[in-house]
Amino acid sequence: MKNGKENRPIKRKRELNHYRNEAEFRPLMDDAFLIRFLRTKKYDVEKAFTSLRNYYVFKARYSRLLTDFKPSEVLPLLEMNNVVHLPYRHPSGTAVAYMRPAYYNMDEVTIEEIFALCFIELEYSLQFEASQVCGYMIVFDLDKINFRIMKCYASPKFLFRCVRLIQDCVPIRVKGIHFFKEPPYLSFILNIVKGFLSEKISKRIHFHGSNRESLYEHVPADILPVELGGKLGPVTPLMNDFKKALLRAEALFEKMIKYGFHEKRIQHIKRQKSNAAFFK
Repeated sequence: MKNGKENRPIKRKRELNHYRNEAEFRPLMDDAFLIRFLRTKKYDVEKAFTSLRNYYVFKARYSRLLTDFKPSEVLPLLEMNNVVHLPYRHPSGTAVAYMRPAYYNMDEVTIEEIFALCFIELEYSLQFEASQVCGYMIVFDLDKINFRIMKCYASPKFLFRCVRLIQDCVPIRVKGIHFFKEPPYLSFILNIVKGFLSEKISKRIHFHGSNRESLYEHVPADILPVELGGKLGPVTPLMNDFKKALLRAEALFEKMIKYGFHEKRIQHIKRQKSNAAFFK
């Protein structure tokens, strides 16, 4: 049953609409989309609008580099079967994603292409009300990771973009970030990143090594693939099903791409100096 806040007509939409007089800013004004931001900010309109604007600034700044792609445009990466939105949720209702970052051939793909695919997976998850309300967690399977591959993911630019996305831009409740079979030096890298994360998110980062039982304390084996010792079956069929689901949602992504800042405004944003210029 929805609580009282969600049963009301979204009068807050009119308040968000007030900000549309900001030059060139044209967000999607659909109720189902706007409520994502209101939910994550506990219906604080000012904070929700800041998050909404940050989301579109991020999309504009990195358009056609990290954002604004349709599933069909990242099909070659999808067919590598390294990212999946798992079909069953955590008992709490949280959506669970599974990723195998070491399985990409870094001579054939770029870190930006991998980011773009992950952004699409995240957008796909957030269309579901349960994901908005109950949150999102991700399990990184770092089997076969080596130092050469890790250097690609550990670049300051890439890490800054990840932190910026999940903490300030995307309307998501991060319920857990889990690393399995991680190398010992990963904790050193992430301890640096934690300095830029909120205390709440930092406390939800977990390292499990090769200890499956430690992982299962947070994510039940029933909803995990056999690659993690789970009971869900091999990951490849799951990823094939996810690929088909994404392609069926092509129209959703086409619609999302149309909104945000007018092109002139986008060009202005791209020229702006970031406070984190070092990472740019």
